[in-house]
Amino acid sequence: MRLRRKTSRPSGSVRGWSVVRFAAWAVCLAAAAVAPARADRAVDPEWLPLRPRAEWTYDTHRDQTYDRAKAAIRRTLHKGRTRMVVESAADRVPGGFRVREQTVLQPIEGRGVRESIAGWTLYSFEDALRVHASSEILADQSLGEVVYEPPLRLLATTTVGESWDAGVFRNGAQRAKVRGEVLGIEDLEGTPSFDGCLKVRLAGPISGVVSQTEQQGEIESGEYERLLWFARGVGIVRDVTTLEVEMRMPEERRVRLLEVLSMRLVEHRGAR
Repeated sequence: MRLRRKTSRPSGSVRGWSVVRFAAWAVCLAAAAVAPARADRAVDPEWLPLRPRAEWTYDTHRDQTYDRAKAAIRRTLHKGRTRMVVESAADRVPGGFRVREQTVLQPIEGRGVRESIAGWTLYSFEDALRVHASSEILADQSLGEVVYEPPLRLLATTTVGESWDAGVFRNGAQRAKVRGEVLGIEDLEGTPSFDGCLKVRLAGPISGVVSQTEQQGEIESGEYERLLWFARGVGIVRDVTTLEVEMRMPEERRVRLLEVLSMRLVEHRGAR
């Protein structure tokens, strides 16, 4: 599950799911070097129960910092809600499900604007949680779609300490070669609270080009990290994505972008 941008995208914005977060994808991916999971090691699909008409609603916060050499640091904070709904997609992938996503964010600090964000992700969950495709509704109402062949593997094991190659995420001219790892089992406090959550980390280096208004910057270094907490029978109950990029703009200017996107589940409805 990832967030995608539609309107008034801040010039410093970089996405990797939704989640992510990440956005307009349109090319096939390099293969992930992962051996097929054995039947006795299959991941229980109840860690993300994909059933038609199931819904999740999240409180969403985004913190963006734009740091340009010899200029004032610009920071923008947004908050809002994300709603996700499942529908069958067996016509695209055997046993597949499409998760449609809608997010509305309001600025609470800095010179941000209201954002409306929409898109979908195509999943399957047999022995592992896979992403087959994703799409973002762009500003001109067209669909920016990426198909993953082979699929990305977002959750390939539930054994604490084990890791796997998840694949290569692409977001326009950006790419991140990601590795997954199960970090542990944690209880999440708050309202609602969740016990025995599976904590997973997806992380890797980012490369490529980032658009800044009418200019493009070449990424010199960058890191993507996504932390996910899965509750059995519910799905993803917390999702924190961090993107940190240093890039070179025209005229040799250096820019640093930092974005943290946090989502916490506030309501879950199973299939009706």
